[in-house]
Amino acid sequence: MKVALICNMNNGFFSLVRYLRDRGIDADLLIMKYEFEHFSPKADSYDDSYLDYTKRLSWGKHNFLDVSSKVIEDDVKRYDVIIGCGSTPAYLNKINRSLDIFIPYGSDIYEMPFFRLNKLENYYRIYQTYIRNKNQRIGIQNSRYICIGGTSPEFEQVFKKINYHGNLVKIHYPAVYNKFYNPEEIQKYYKNSEFYNKFKKIRDDYELVIFHHTRHLWKNVPNVWSYKGNEILITGFANYLNRKDALNSCLVLFDYGPDVKASKKLIRSYGIEKNVKWFPKLYRKDLMIGVSLSDIGAYEFGKSWLTGGVLFEFLVMGKPILQYREDKMYENDFPELYPILNVKTAENITNAFIDYAKNPDVYRAQGELGREWYQKHVVEHSVSEYMKIIDNS
Repeated sequence: MKVALICNMNNGFFSLVRYLRDRGIDADLLIMKYEFEHFSPKADSYDDSYLDYTKRLSWGKHNFLDVSSKVIEDDVKRYDVIIGCGSTPAYLNKINRSLDIFIPYGSDIYEMPFFRLNKLENYYRIYQTYIRNKNQRIGIQNSRYICIGGTSPEFEQVFKKINYHGNLVKIHYPAVYNKFYNPEEIQKYYKNSEFYNKFKKIRDDYELVIFHHTRHLWKNVPNVWSYKGNEILITGFANYLNRKDALNSCLVLFDYGPDVKASKKLIRSYGIEKNVKWFPKLYRKDLMIGVSLSDIGAYEFGKSWLTGGVLFEFLVMGKPILQYREDKMYENDFPELYPILNVKTAENITNAFIDYAKNPDVYRAQGELGREWYQKHVVEHSVSEYMKIIDNS
């Protein structure tokens, strides 16, 4: 059986294809034309063995009308099972082929299936987007399975709006390959990264290191799903530094997202520039070295999320996670959740840092429990469930 995984948004399918190949599945990764470089296998690996099972397509998000059906058919005809994310449902619908497994990453299901007029685009681009979005919606409706982690009542409304009546399977998506990313293995690659010395210096210079590589998106928010709450973290961190008993602490941030300037302005207003270190947007393989040398991973403080690439990047490295989560949303589908420092406000965040400073061993143990949870529920269970779907195809 030959399996294709199409689109590598957030490096997720490069992770999944390796898990499937470890289980003996003949699986290839097909990368769409317009995918970002930092979401590429070379950004997620220190060797090039992926070249044996990776191919770049000539089509993708922005050229729906321009690509011929024959080109799409020729690219996918050899595959018995197709797993997709992004605009894969639209392109398969163009050739009247149903997607076997759709694993949405976010905007491909809550935004892409629905047309919104952008007055800044020319007529042809608007028409092309309309046709692609219509095909995306139909392609999702016709997908045999949709596999998704924890949802929320708002997210459930998206499925109703799309009118999906297929097999909705709530399993976690193994978006990080923990055979490579774990505290023991990553140390072998420290010297392969040009950023190791910078991360190591931060580790040596500070008692408490908080790592936050989420996009800066808190002021110019385009939709209800995108708000990250970066300003809440910055404010809580600044308030903690003002305490007499505060540890010598550093907040590691990245030039990533439309509100970076707003975050830098906020940091200057608090006068905490010397306790904040900025990095450019990095490949995952470099990011993970920084994660491994940090104490706490900070995620998002707006919407409640149970799964996601950034969350999993902290979990596989055994780091305690600072985030907002509504556990009741997930208890029916996932009764065992990984432990976190559950915070919502700047005051909550300040108090979390105070408690961590008093009980670091407690939170380090919490991080190890999260690492075990990922292996048990995301790798062993979820990959087995994907295998069952593939075997039944």
